[in-house]
Amino acid sequence: GVVFDITELRQAEQARAAAEKRLRLTREAAQFGLWESRIEQADAPPVLKWSPEMFPLYEMEPVDGAMANQAWLDCLHPDDVAGALYPELDDDSFRCEFRVRRRAGGWRWIAARGRVERDDKGEIVGAVGINIGITELKETQERLRTSEERFRAIQETSIDGFMVLESVRDEAGSIADFRWIYANAAAERIVGKPAGWFPGRQLLQEMPGNREEGLFHAYVQAVET
Repeated sequence: GVVFDITELRQAEQARAAAEKRLRLTREAAQFGLWESRIEQADAPPVLKWSPEMFPLYEMEPVDGAMANQAWLDCLHPDDVAGALYPELDDDSFRCEFRVRRRAGGWRWIAARGRVERDDKGEIVGAVGINIGITELKETQERLRTSEERFRAIQETSIDGFMVLESVRDEAGSIADFRWIYANAAAERIVGKPAGWFPGRQLLQEMPGNREEGLFHAYVQAVET
């Protein structure tokens, strides 16, 4: 008989297993999974293969091996099916966002990033990519939009002048001026300026009296402290 030293082989297998575990934990923590779509027959729908992390994103029971394309389509919001099936290509790459059904009702958001694969004739034969859960991001964006709408509704109907300025710093990092980024309609009326006059202009350049009256110093102190 013969005896082989397989220490290095075992170490390589252990390192691969550890790397796969780290990748799986990363995918789970980041809420993204891998997928592959393959056209096996010209007159048949594509066949999907999902990594294990894909199923929690869709709140579906895991399936061993390939799954039917229809099972994925059944999860999609009706208004998003066309965009998910036929996303716009940019040099054979694509990105799209769509909603999928929740078990408890309602919808959650998924972002897809991928690339199509072509045969020798240039025909699309499949695609590979990732899905990322972006529900929390979408909800945050919606809250921000709502907050912005409320802010503007209040400010545009207020009789008090309201302005927002940002610091303009010199090379030493000291505040040398302030630049307007917003002023409501009341501020425009009070100061006697036309609509849209303020944004982009600098305070001391337009109203140097702010320095003489000590207001500029007070503004700087407020920002720095």
